[in-house]
Amino acid sequence: MRKLSVLLLLIILRPGFISGQQDPLSSQYMFNLHYFNPGSSGISGMVCATALLRQQWVGFKGAPVTTLFTVNAPLRLLKSPGGVGLIVDNDKTGFDSDIRLGGTYSYHIDLGSGKLGIGIMLGMLNKS
Repeated sequence: MRKLSVLLLLIILRPGFISGQQDPLSSQYMFNLHYFNPGSSGISGMVCATALLRQQWVGFKGAPVTTLFTVNAPLRLLKSPGGVGLIVDNDKTGFDSDIRLGGTYSYHIDLGSGKLGIGIMLGMLNKS
């Protein structure tokens, strides 16, 4: 029991770097379904581009700022029932900056009363 107490105390008091994770925040997510669901790429049947800027705690130095740009389009030229898209995201909080770049692909299945979009996203993240 004593060893466990000492181990827990060392873990709690351990010096070092502890970094929390913060996902980019978007308070207007309903205007950009493509960012959260790659299966929606091109599902509207037209080219769709969205740009969003979110600032939190305006006026404070190092306050979180999220900039997001997405574009997606159907693959009508290739006669394919799907779509492709591009997502560029810059999330800055204090000294940390995350830049994401991703490409999306979706395949659409017509269900009669609607469409089912199955999608995949491949991307990269640059943390600095």
